[in-house]
Amino acid sequence: MDIKLIQEKAYKLMGTRKAHLEREVGGIYYHGQRCANIAIKLRDYIFPNYDFNDDIIKAACYFHDCAKGIEPHPKYGAVVAKEALVELVTDKELDLICDIIAKHKDRNLDNSNTSDYIKIVQDADLIEHFGIYEIWMCFQYYSHTNGSLEDAIKFYEEKHSIHTTKFRKLLNLDISKKIFDEK
Repeated sequence: MDIKLIQEKAYKLMGTRKAHLEREVGGIYYHGQRCANIAIKLRDYIFPNYDFNDDIIKAACYFHDCAKGIEPHPKYGAVVAKEALVELVTDKELDLICDIIAKHKDRNLDNSNTSDYIKIVQDADLIEHFGIYEIWMCFQYYSHTNGSLEDAIKFYEEKHSIHTTKFRKLLNLDISKKIFDEK
């Protein structure tokens, strides 16, 4: 698998488009890149010396939101990724990548049947959505919806802790919760 070609394909598909009107051009491409970096760090922490499927994790992260804006985006994202990657990966790799993409939002209280790859990508996605990126998205959202700086600040004062508590409960891995708490 040539991860550079996959990254180039991701940019061609997502690097110059918006997922939503209130988001920046290319945001889903760059979000995917950051998710990939976080996912590999999680994998390295949880499974050191088990890096032979890192390119599958990276490719899934690059494309996990490729259908954002077309809901349910995980389902459609798997279809889009399959078409985009069919000539760049083996059938087995494609099946793994598309399975991760299709399930990156599926969260159950009993996740014992969920693969470690899916758990890692799910957690990387949530971790990436908080911290600096989340602050950027919040202010950008209020800007695009004719809100004010005061509206954004009010969100942080009144609703942010409820928001973060809800999403922290969705994390699969203890290390992910620690990273989330630090953010």
